[in-house]
Amino acid sequence: MKLFHLADLHIGKQVHGVSLLPDQRYILEQVLEAVKRQRPDAVLLCGDIYDKPQIAREAEKLYDWFLTELTACGQPVLIISGNHDSAAHVGYFSDLLKKNQLYTTAPEFTGVRGPVTLEDDHGPVHFWLMPFLKPVDVRAAYPEEEYPDVQTDSYHHAIGSVVAQMDVDPSERNVLLAHQFVVKKVGAGEDPGVEKTDSEVLSIGGIDCVGADLFDAFDYVALGHLHRPQKAGRETVRYSGTPLKYSFSEANDQKSITVVDLGPKGDVRLDTLPLTPLRDMRRISGTFAEVTERDFYEQQERDDYLEITLTDDTEVPGAFSKLRTIYPNLLSLRYAGTERSFTPSGLSVKELEEADPFDLVSGFFRDQTGKELRPEQEELLKGLMTELWGGDEA
Repeated sequence: MKLFHLADLHIGKQVHGVSLLPDQRYILEQVLEAVKRQRPDAVLLCGDIYDKPQIAREAEKLYDWFLTELTACGQPVLIISGNHDSAAHVGYFSDLLKKNQLYTTAPEFTGVRGPVTLEDDHGPVHFWLMPFLKPVDVRAAYPEEEYPDVQTDSYHHAIGSVVAQMDVDPSERNVLLAHQFVVKKVGAGEDPGVEKTDSEVLSIGGIDCVGADLFDAFDYVALGHLHRPQKAGRETVRYSGTPLKYSFSEANDQKSITVVDLGPKGDVRLDTLPLTPLRDMRRISGTFAEVTERDFYEQQERDDYLEITLTDDTEVPGAFSKLRTIYPNLLSLRYAGTERSFTPSGLSVKELEEADPFDLVSGFFRDQTGKELRPEQEELLKGLMTELWGGDEA
């Protein structure tokens, strides 16, 4: 049985205020082409379908298109909600959708439902769908009087309690879909054995860690949550990673579809299908003179999303706007040896309307020059605003 494992689509994602919807459609078209070409027996979407619980209409339309095209390919699709999702939204019409071989987690967690069972030449494969869970979700699903061991604030113990309630037959093949921060081993001072990126929501002190040993009964664990493709403990407990780069910390990552081939019990083979973005996300560095030299920039894919680190000894006035005339998708400008960075504001129209005009102008000055207004400049700006708009100073 061949499976395609994907996660963390984050449809509707913005990076530095730039919408990635065109890039997401481009990459989802590649996924569809791979499904049509390789004909997997099932496609697994392991959480964070959307980037936010409050879903923009354009993001919803893109997901609707993708799911319609995907189900038209004829294979079962299994979906769980992630921590960025509205579980209720992902789980709408879950019972009705089964008729089209589209299986989702329920709108409200009341325990992991019985498995979705598919057959191949070696017999049944049981798929268990576990949405992103917090300990409070687990406590709500299992009343204390019936399940006293579930009353915990530990993610590891909470997820362990959920797994314990699942009627998993370890003599048969079982696949778990989950969206958690799974590490090699839970414990103070333990090496988590996994890597996070800058585009993920970080917890304080690793309180959301879940040990991979909880999933020993499963032949393969298809994970979502971490954005870099990697194993969590054993090879068959895996994050597929995001299909696109969502931060510059992922600049050197190769995004892909994880391909899982299940043979008879105990035989699991893994491979990847690389995905090529519409625009890559890259880092380049050099002095201002070097990165604006024709011989240099003509060797670059200038439409890529870029973070440029300038190595000049002093800051270059207006560097960001000047560089954008050459690199139109420059998203971040840094100076080597400092923590200072300059990016577009990315404010929405509503936020712009509600923002203080003085803050907007001073922020624009900061973005363009990397410096704060001097006191005499602040005084001049406030005077001009008072003269233009009247009333009190802005």
